Parts: sequence; structure tokens; C-alpha cells
Amino acid sequence: MTDDARRRAAALAAVTSAVLIAVKVVLALVTGSAAVLAEATHAAAELLRTIVAAFAARDESRPARAPAAAGRLEGAIVVVAGVVSAFAALRSLDGSVGHALAGVVVLLACALLARFVAARVAAVAEATRSTALAADARSLRSSQTTAVVAAAALALVLLVHHELPDAVGGLVISAVVVRIGIELVQAALPGSDPVGPRELAAITAALAEGPPEIVGYGRIAARNAAGVRRIDIDVTVRADVDARRMAVVAEEVRTDVSRRIPGRRVVVHLRKPVRPSRKATGGSRASGQ
Repeated sequence: MTDDARRRAAALAAVTSAVLIAVKVVLALVTGSAAVLAEATHAAAELLRTIVAAFAARDESRPARAPAAAGRLEGAIVVVAGVVSAFAALRSLDGSVGHALAGVVVLLACALLARFVAARVAAVAEATRSTALAADARSLRSSQTTAVVAAAALALVLLVHHELPDAVGGLVISAVVVRIGIELVQAALPGSDPVGPRELAAITAALAEGPPEIVGYGRIAARNAAGVRRIDIDVTVRADVDARRMAVVAEEVRTDVSRRIPGRRVVVHLRKPVRPSRKATGGSRASGQ
């Protein structure tokens, strides 16, 4: 599949998430349901995660440390939203839920839509090895699950003629939102996600067996952002390598590392030594300089 297929799948995921949010917000206003309000908050949190994942996948030029603040901000926003929806769920015990049957039908329709689009996006993600699209598919599946929870809460309201199931459903979904936010904050903290031994072994092997222009490597860093694990590798090449060949070398290294440790977004940063390296003339390979 081409880059166009990836872009179409990403756009489909983003548009679907936006539509689901709009529908759930309107439904929350119509029904007065805390569970539906929490579900709308959860859908918004997942859309935010999708947007951050897209930028994390596209941003090839910035160092790995640069987007960490954005990841922490994203997580903090999600946590606050989850706490607010939890308070709304508690306050709903004094209110009433209307049009519960319509709410059940609409929420189940939203769950089916999320399931269908998630399957489409996941298929493209698998075919293109796109970690960003895989994160999009996971977000849609998560929205599908919580939409079913909210629908079940409204169905119980119809059965028992009491708002307690709605409040409980709202609290459960709010807890999911808070958990997502905490995980995002933890993933963005400096040093919280080091390169694993298997990843390091695969990277060093790929560099040792890679193009002959490679004379060494420097920093290898990893981070998670919105479900996307990104690995940045600083690679040193011979001083006489031209720009066109450098682009080819970077792509070969990226492809080889991605093959050895699939499911990661590999970003290769090439540099030249200030002076010709003795390794370049001696024929020695990458050894962690």
C-alpha cells in the first residue's frame, strides 16, 4: 500500500472520531446521561491521542526529547477531563435520564461504526507497518468498548427505573479516561521508557551489517507518544558521503531495524564527523562511538 492509503486511513480514523464525539455530545445533552457524557469525554481523549500519534509519526526532524512536554500536556488534559466527568457522574444521582432507549440505540450504532472503521484502519496499519495507524485502530476499539458500557448503563436505567446504573457507568468510563491520561504522562516522563536490550541488540546488529558508509553511532533513544513507540538513532557516516547517498543509507538502516523489531517508528539521524574518522580509513564498523 502507498502513502496515500496511509493518509486516507488516518483521515478516516480522525473523521470518524470527530463524528463520534459530536454525536455523543448531542446525545449527552438530550438524555442528561452521565455515562454518555463520560463516553463523549473518552471519545475526545482518544481523538487527542490520535492527533498526537499522527504528529509523532510525521515529525522526523525533531529529537526524541522535544515532544515529551507535549505528551505530558496531553496526558494532563485527559486526566483533568476524566476527573471532571467523574464529578459529573456523581452529581447525576440527583438528576434524571431521559430518552434512554434512543440513547441505547445511538450508542450501539456508534460502537458498530467504531468497530467497522477500526477494522479498516487496522488492516492498513498491518499492511504498511504503520504504528500510528495501529494506535488509531486501538483508540477506535477502545471507544467501541466504552460505548457498549454506556449503552448497558442506559439499558439498566430502563430496567430498574433508577439513575444509579447511569452514574456507575459514568464513573467506570471516567476511570478509563483517567487511566489513559496517567499512562500518557508516565510514557512522556524523561527516562521512563529506555531502549530495551532486545531493541539495542537489533539496532547494533543492523548497523554492523549495514551500508559500508557507516563508521559509528551515537545516542539511541526511545519514547512512547499516544501508543506509538519511536526510536531515534544517531548514526555517523564517512565525511565523503554525499547527500543523496546519505538519504539512501538512512532508509536502508530504518528498513532493516524496522524489520528486526517491528511495531516501532524508527527515525535515523545521519551526521558526518568533523574530521575524517580513523574508522573510515581502517574499515572498522559501527562500535558505539
